[in-house]
Amino acid sequence: KEVAAIEADFPQGTEVIESRSSARNTCANMANSIASILPIDPEPFKRWLDSYGHAWMDRDPEAAAALYTDDATYQVTPFDEPLRGRVAIHEYWDGVARTQERIQFDFEVVAVTAEHGIARWRASFVRVPSRLETKLDGIFLIALDSDGRCQSLREWWHKLQ
Repeated sequence: KEVAAIEADFPQGTEVIESRSSARNTCANMANSIASILPIDPEPFKRWLDSYGHAWMDRDPEAAAALYTDDATYQVTPFDEPLRGRVAIHEYWDGVARTQERIQFDFEVVAVTAEHGIARWRASFVRVPSRLETKLDGIFLIALDSDGRCQSLREWWHKLQ
């Protein structure tokens, strides 16, 4: 390994180590490498994800909407227009609460930077009224404000039914 000269917005005095390794490195490994050099506390992001999971499992649209800023954006898939504002996010979660039950949710933090948190998440639930068992596995890209509320959430996920 050798010190590489790169241009980035890292804190002054941060050394970035360039690693020459096989193409087998995953995005998660690269994100963890980057996150490990930045002085960021992951706890606010973990607390937000815990609250998100509880709101979903409790089927509580008020608790879910309270996690977002008034002008937050929530992009459910990369092909959908983002929901804009807490009211729209509440309406979305109200629909979730009516159409899902027996919800399970867990996550693992992949990386936290000054601007974003990245997490892998998994969920399972039963669709109402079809009784269709559903599993989701996805990635969140989330920006929190200084109060720990979400300013933007983008997600990518895959579904098994």
